[in-house]
Amino acid sequence: MFHWTYRDSGGALTDLIPLFRHTLELCQLREGERVMVYCDHHTPMHYAKASMAAAQGLGADVFQLEVPTEGGDILSGPVWDIWHAVDLVVDLESIGTSIYRPMRVSALEAGVRVLRVTQPEDVLSRLRPLPALRDRVLRCEALLAAAKELRATSPAGTDLVLNTAERKAFGLWGAADQPGKWDHWSVAVVVGGANRPNSNGRLVIDVGDIILGMRRYATTRIDLIIEEGIITRIEGEGLDAHLLRNWFASWGDERAYHISHVGWGCDERADWGRMAGPTGGIGDAESYPGVFQIAFGRDTSWYIGDGTNDVVAHIDFNGLAHSIALDGVPITEDGRFVHPDLAHISFD
Repeated sequence: MFHWTYRDSGGALTDLIPLFRHTLELCQLREGERVMVYCDHHTPMHYAKASMAAAQGLGADVFQLEVPTEGGDILSGPVWDIWHAVDLVVDLESIGTSIYRPMRVSALEAGVRVLRVTQPEDVLSRLRPLPALRDRVLRCEALLAAAKELRATSPAGTDLVLNTAERKAFGLWGAADQPGKWDHWSVAVVVGGANRPNSNGRLVIDVGDIILGMRRYATTRIDLIIEEGIITRIEGEGLDAHLLRNWFASWGDERAYHISHVGWGCDERADWGRMAGPTGGIGDAESYPGVFQIAFGRDTSWYIGDGTNDVVAHIDFNGLAHSIALDGVPITEDGRFVHPDLAHISFD
């Protein structure tokens, strides 16, 4: 099972505390609220200590709960009860894909705020949440939620029309500021569900694009043929296409090829090359401004809404230089924001 990689990039704990305080303030943490710092055996303890100190400094009633790594889904009992009895969870658990797990979904539905923290210190610092970023993400969320169709094209050959009618959209900007909100610090992206019927075309993963589920930059071209929301062919002679065909086949479940969600990144501060660094990190890849994101496989996470494909498999692709239009209205051109509500926002 995949674990997030946390590594200390050299910062002192005293440097982290103000950074955590900044983010918790944007989570609207108030005096007297109950905060749980949720950990396992692989959690970096300096992250836990910094979040505890920051929450205590804001007057919260804060405690830390550590559970075994790879303990499986928790479906009842005292840990389940505690998750439902707090106002905010700082989620430092090392196991990936936590947003899909039943305990978190149930707690969010009960109004608990959940802040996921998984990235190296330099990424947390550079991509700290900002009100201006929140404003852009919320505008993107509203545009995608209202759209019936998303079209994505690229110079490499992507030409894809996706049916987004009657599906929810959800924006992440790094702070869990509303009851029932899940957010991921360092990630600034808008995503929405996509329907299989009337979703058709060609998706080109070009050299330098990211196969996020493999933490890999593509080194050879891959063409995915999508018919009625299902990948029907994976074309390409290089290593990347070979790896991808094997990845999908390994699940032994045709539902792995079904479309899950679609969206784009929103943060000009993101560094496309950061994932190649020695400490990894995916916040930059997902947040990169205008990057086209599309995923296949499981779509039953609470934020996508109305998803029915509960296959275990899930994989995201992030593509540069795409042009995105909603119901014919341009949002990006060649990866640059052109929509008048989105193009001129300063994060200084």
